[in-house]
Amino acid sequence: MKTIKELAEELGVSKQTIRNTIAKLGLQSSLRKSKNAFAIDKKQEYLIKRELLDNYEDENANQNAKKFANTLQSDLQFNLRLFESQIEEKDKQLEQKDKQIEQLQKLLDQQQQLQLNTQKKLDQILMIEENNKEKEPTQDTPNEKKSFWKFWK
Repeated sequence: MKTIKELAEELGVSKQTIRNTIAKLGLQSSLRKSKNAFAIDKKQEYLIKRELLDNYEDENANQNAKKFANTLQSDLQFNLRLFESQIEEKDKQLEQKDKQIEQLQKLLDQQQQLQLNTQKKLDQILMIEENNKEKEPTQDTPNEKKSFWKFWK
């Protein structure tokens, strides 16, 4: 049989932790008083150790979970910053592409206007040539053979 103090020293916890565990397990009424200290038998010692071990494992698991969560959070923050910088770069690239598209659109408009002007001029030249061809046959009537007496007319 061990006292609360001995068990606390063995487990590396405070006497209050042992008392709280005893209260939590409801073992207060089954403790025996030996001199001025409560004595803990083997069964109670086993129950107390198991409870403290479970608590320790829970705390350890919580600490590991917190470490994992902190690591995960820092990784996520790093990825977020990385993605934000990539998005900024893509936005700049898109802005440049928009400017290029705008310039190309202007060039295309100019090319179309030039083509239209060229086509109009070509059409005008063709019309002038057609008009000239129509006028030429009327002026070329002297191609007929003129008799000698009509030559001076």
